[in-house]
Amino acid sequence: MEFNLEFPTEILSIVFQELETQDLISCSRTCWPWNATANSLLYETVSFYSHTKLQQFVGSITGSQTHHEKCVESSISSHQPLGQLVKSVEIITGYSHHDDIHSYSTMLSRLASKTPNVHASYLGLPILSSDTDSGLPFDWSNLASQWTKLTNLSLKGSFGYELEPCDLNNINDVFNRLQHLNITRCEDILTHMLPSLPTMPYLQSFTATVYHTDDYQALKKILLNCQNTLHTLIIDFHSYLRPLSVNLDDFKIGRKQLKAFGLMKYDDSQINITNFGDNLEHLEWWVYSKETDETLKQSIHKAMIKTSSLKTLSFAGNMALDHIPLVLDANKNCLHTFYFDHMDGNDLIARLQARNARLYNVTTLCFECMYLENSDIRALAEIFPNVEFLALCRNRRSREMTRTISSGSKRTIWRLERGEEWIATDALSHFQHLKALDKITFPELMDQSISTYQQCKILRPKHKGQPSVIPL
Repeated sequence: MEFNLEFPTEILSIVFQELETQDLISCSRTCWPWNATANSLLYETVSFYSHTKLQQFVGSITGSQTHHEKCVESSISSHQPLGQLVKSVEIITGYSHHDDIHSYSTMLSRLASKTPNVHASYLGLPILSSDTDSGLPFDWSNLASQWTKLTNLSLKGSFGYELEPCDLNNINDVFNRLQHLNITRCEDILTHMLPSLPTMPYLQSFTATVYHTDDYQALKKILLNCQNTLHTLIIDFHSYLRPLSVNLDDFKIGRKQLKAFGLMKYDDSQINITNFGDNLEHLEWWVYSKETDETLKQSIHKAMIKTSSLKTLSFAGNMALDHIPLVLDANKNCLHTFYFDHMDGNDLIARLQARNARLYNVTTLCFECMYLENSDIRALAEIFPNVEFLALCRNRRSREMTRTISSGSKRTIWRLERGEEWIATDALSHFQHLKALDKITFPELMDQSISTYQQCKILRPKHKGQPSVIPL
């Protein structure tokens, strides 16, 4: 009697999704059916941190059919070439150093010709600013013709990089079919788009950095073109040299479609808004400007208090705290996620206790403050009694380090370090419905050996529109 012990491909794929990368690689070497299923996950997202790795990968999927592909094809009827398995491409590499650039644009064009199913990409603009082999600007039109399924694009600039108008030739061919666009820290890109703004009729989420008035004007015109489709908008203000005076009512934040809005403010720009609308569900506010936020109190804080349907709320930076209890109270019937990162977090806890606040619907709580104590944890358990996923942290800090890259150049990086252990297990026990702790919290437990809580990763909402929880 013969037994067929092969897993159906659908079940095998579900099992493989739970594996770590190294285990997945091992499975890919087991047999041809497992190899095909594992490769569909291993090649789904490809990331390149050096020109050499990009060149090697492009070489492996271009040219004549490899021996590996011939073997798989002869064994599996549903075989796909490796390039066709790629759904997401990230090129995050040393583009701050001219000697690392080489011919990225040529290599990306070759990659695109063999990866027709890419729908998401993260690219560094400086490495595509010009083709060092031909001296010509990058051909965005060709990329659009190769990646016809591309709907999600993130472009990243770098410090000291100056974008030229020619670097964006035909980029509208790519932009006009996008559903998600992120152009944070791409200085002048909005301004250079002004002469012929893309229509982007399908755009659903947009993240952009505003450096000066021209950027702001371009952003207003772009948003007018996609006001019927946009549901997530995140704006990053970085106007250090000449702070702006802007009215966010120009963006029609309160329009019916917009569900998520975020603002990052690192400068002294004066910002005004009167109403976030009745349909906003996710709000994040990160203020790191040096000035006091008296202007924010006069307008934006009042607008926040008018909200009543927020599901997630995120505050970080150095904003005033007096309005936050009012915002929480106004949204207590809907709010399920609260993220807070502030030096004076203890002050907020005291304010909430004074109001006898109870947020029964909040199930995910992230609270970061360098002065947190175990008594504060107990107080948070009273204020948020039904929390299931929790992140507590007071010791996050960065240390400057220097790394030597392949070209011999020095690069400054920052490593996140932890401080002492301080969280007592009995303090956590006051959260009676707690299921899992964020991985940043475990290193700060006084006794990790007796912790019965599962680990999870709470994705911070910054530049994402809303946080989410991933079990570990």
